[in-house]
Amino acid sequence: LVGQTLGNLEKTNKGLIDGFLIKLDQKGDILWKKQWGTKGAESGNKVVIDDANSVYVNWNMEERSILTKYDEDGKEIWSNPLSANIEDFAIDKSNMIYVVGPGDGRLVILKFKQK
Repeated sequence: LVGQTLGNLEKTNKGLIDGFLIKLDQKGDILWKKQWGTKGAESGNKVVIDDANSVYVNWNMEERSILTKYDEDGKEIWSNPLSANIEDFAIDKSNMIYVVGPGDGRLVILKFKQK
């Protein structure tokens, strides 16, 4: 579950709106949760789970995005800031990440391999 909140979930809200990520079990019980924010407005826009149960979330800020990978227990593996907002992203079977977003009035598609 991914979205935005005005309140406190995992920690104290950092600003106007914070993004959140919550992993639930099959019964709907919370396994873990993350809250991310700065003084401005942020949101969690999309979440993808790969074959190894790693969780990827796109955190959008005012004019840029951060793509973050968590392991299945909620530990952050890496976080990659991007210079534009991500509109969408996907991960293929070989763990290549495809990112789509605007760039100088054009649509930009990026492909990168995870470390």
